[in-house]
Amino acid sequence: MRLLLLLLVISTTAWSQEETPEEQRLRGEYSRRARNARLLEATQEATRVLSTIDQNELNCSPPPPAPTIAENLPERFIVVGVSGYGTGENGEGEPSGAHDNLPLSAEIAGTYRLTHGANNARLDEVLANFNCSGGTQGTERLGLIIMANSWGAGKGNKLAKRYQERCGREVELFVMVDGITKPLPSAYGKRPPARRCVNYYQTRSTLHGKSIDGCENHDLDNRCTSGGLANCHIETEWIGTAMGAELIRELVN
Repeated sequence: MRLLLLLLVISTTAWSQEETPEEQRLRGEYSRRARNARLLEATQEATRVLSTIDQNELNCSPPPPAPTIAENLPERFIVVGVSGYGTGENGEGEPSGAHDNLPLSAEIAGTYRLTHGANNARLDEVLANFNCSGGTQGTERLGLIIMANSWGAGKGNKLAKRYQERCGREVELFVMVDGITKPLPSAYGKRPPARRCVNYYQTRSTLHGKSIDGCENHDLDNRCTSGGLANCHIETEWIGTAMGAELIRELVN
């Protein structure tokens, strides 16, 4: 028992003694060598992993920058106005804001004034400008703009869909003005395939359009002087197409 206590005292005394300078040097040297060994081992492992990576992955170039909005925009445009009930293509019948308010610009390569009764041949005449084949547009940097009023809403939408199917692109701007269905008149609510759709409508007249999901909607009720069967509908035709003409000018210029 005494021998055990003596050994315990000797052991405690030995551990409590301070390290000599030589012992500190040796411990530091051991720590440095151990650290260097671990670093070398990590470097060798990283080298092994990199050697398994395809060199094409290491030497790949960064992806090209995405095209800017300006690069995606057409340089010139075909502009189409589609009139509602009572207007002829050659100026017969009632005047139409969808025809008379179409703007002029050097950037407009062609202007077409269609009616709600335009046949497929007339629509194809418009699309011939784009030289489309197999869902691809042949004429580069040429865009399509459509402004449709009242009964012309459905025909304008048909032209926009035809353009998308044949040319693989959307109309740049579609301006809807108080769209009405035919033959039974009710508010037109289908969004045309277009990069931008702007819808002007009113609800004061018996004949009226409505808000369209996915379009920029503008209620012109407060711009009308009266409602009636079609009074506000007619006023909205001219106010809305004038506003639409400004949007067209902004885009083409």
